[in-house]
Amino acid sequence: MKKQLLILSAIALTQFFTACGSSESKPGDATGSETEAPVDVHYTVADFADLDLSANGINATMKAPKGATVKKSGDGSLVVQAGKYFQMHIKSNPESSAEEFVGFSREMASDKDMNSSFSKMAVDEEFGFISEKSNGELNFVWVVPQGDGCIVTGNGVPYADALDGYTDVPPPADLKVMWEAAKTITVK
Repeated sequence: MKKQLLILSAIALTQFFTACGSSESKPGDATGSETEAPVDVHYTVADFADLDLSANGINATMKAPKGATVKKSGDGSLVVQAGKYFQMHIKSNPESSAEEFVGFSREMASDKDMNSSFSKMAVDEEFGFISEKSNGELNFVWVVPQGDGCIVTGNGVPYADALDGYTDVPPPADLKVMWEAAKTITVK
């Protein structure tokens, strides 16, 4: 039963991570105050500032572009956004270990029967991967151990939380910036 739940959870989260979106809301800085950050900015790692996720239900910190906003999604997960190209989904998963979750996610992402557009693993590490589709599109999953469970991150946000007018997968350089941000998540 636990394995079936893990598989269903991995499928659902993989689908969440492949949906991106956009809005005209003003991003806030790492302390939550609103700023006038441009929507069309392509951020780099040099733009990172500390961001605390604790106030929104996940007891962790990370690096994200200065001005990034954090909000709770309808499913209880978090959406971290800075403009239209930096959009991440972060979810606490107490049901499975990091090793279990990333293993099942990796299997599903690379299964040609379930994901016919899968081309290759562009990056494959112990706690995450970047998969590449045949059209060159990239998606990532990064998992952080948290007690007996894990914190799961990926690019994209649920459609209901997407910024208006932007539903494309981000350019590869922007996805790699989100990947680096995900790798900075530290459990408190």
